[in-house]
Amino acid sequence: MVRILLLCIFWLLATAAQAEEGDQKPKDKQALMTSIYPLALLVNTAWPNDVEAIHLVPANQSPHDFSLKPSHRRALEQTPFVLWLGPGLEPYLKRILSKKQNHLALLPKSDHHDDPHIWLAPNKIQWILAQVQQQLDLPTPSKFLLKLKKWESNAKQLLEKNKQNGFVVYHNAFTHWVKHFELNQLAAVTTDPDHPVGSRHLLNVRKTIETNTPACLFTEPQFSPRIVNKLVSGLSIPLIEIDPIAGQYQLPEQNFLDFYDGLTQAFVTCLSN
Repeated sequence: MVRILLLCIFWLLATAAQAEEGDQKPKDKQALMTSIYPLALLVNTAWPNDVEAIHLVPANQSPHDFSLKPSHRRALEQTPFVLWLGPGLEPYLKRILSKKQNHLALLPKSDHHDDPHIWLAPNKIQWILAQVQQQLDLPTPSKFLLKLKKWESNAKQLLEKNKQNGFVVYHNAFTHWVKHFELNQLAAVTTDPDHPVGSRHLLNVRKTIETNTPACLFTEPQFSPRIVNKLVSGLSIPLIEIDPIAGQYQLPEQNFLDFYDGLTQAFVTCLSN
């Protein structure tokens, strides 16, 4: 009888413990939408347990030629918070987000002289995260920031050896990156991917390549190689693909520092030529 009573007590305690455990649901993640994929990759990597970010522009599409569809507008209206770069790079969002309270423009005021590709500025990543942290009342992403610091130290060592070697980019997406690592960018095939490239500009870039013998010319998967192929016809210059919008680093398997590692390796490969 005593044994049966003890078994009953044990069963009741175990059942109560399971019920209590079942009541402790995982903390809901804060939902938000970013305008471009690299920002979603960054935010999800910094706060994997606190945030679930989706992105408006497809991961493999340049924001330079993006246009809103009705489905995009509905998604923007329904999402609780939007993180975007600002009207300089994303003018198509200005009007619709002016009617929405919960959004953060990282570059609310910028002119054509500013480089809006701030996700490619290693020294601005902590600042970006601080803005999001304040808006959404998130914890400090200490683990990610430590990993970012370690990555930066390793990247500087890798790029230091050949940083004097010149290179040409498809468009001016990497000015922050180039300045941060003190690299030697000689020219850009196009200054604005939204507009046709002038023949005079292409002629000047061609002369730069012929005169300086760059280590490589960076191409981008989002843009047609036709202009580049015409530009380098008859010249011996390595073409190396680089992706400034992280299209190949898909969530949730990949993270933002994988993306930065890939950029670093592309530059190391180029500058070693």
